[in-house]
Amino acid sequence: ELLADSKKYLQIIFYGIGFTFLYNYFTAVLRSMGNSYIPLIFLVISAVMNIVLDIIFVVPLRMGIAGAAYATIIAQGFSATGIFLYCVRKVPLLRLERRHIYFNKRIIAMIANNSVLTSIQQSVMNFGILMIQGLVNSFGIPVMAAFTAVVKIESFAYMPVQDFGNAFSTFTAQNR
Repeated sequence: ELLADSKKYLQIIFYGIGFTFLYNYFTAVLRSMGNSYIPLIFLVISAVMNIVLDIIFVVPLRMGIAGAAYATIIAQGFSATGIFLYCVRKVPLLRLERRHIYFNKRIIAMIANNSVLTSIQQSVMNFGILMIQGLVNSFGIPVMAAFTAVVKIESFAYMPVQDFGNAFSTFTAQNR
């Protein structure tokens, strides 16, 4: 039952991956311009919307795990659309025109060169997480639930460190 629910949740969530990409892209753009406030506002609104929709879809509508997934997609869609519209309307530098669209091999090569190490690092980290999760899953549902709770607490404790890292990256990018 747990595997079937997980599969259903992931299948639904995958439909919203474009929203996640758009939100993260425009968040990075705004942060690189020194604006971390607007992405935070959209993130908070999205999180609250996700919680409210989770409650509505899961409890009164009895949609179960699918309801939680749909709530997440709707909230992500709102944040992605909102931050996109903000950028197009409020940041003239981000208004795209036909003359801006072209392929530059040198820039693409530079981006690929700068991102390859980070990509490898993230892949190794995620592979390790998958290995640990697979091991934990072999012990059954109670251990999985306990592990999930501990991971949430750990990620909450790690947030300040991660946020300082993000702030330093943004600061460095703006002041080179």
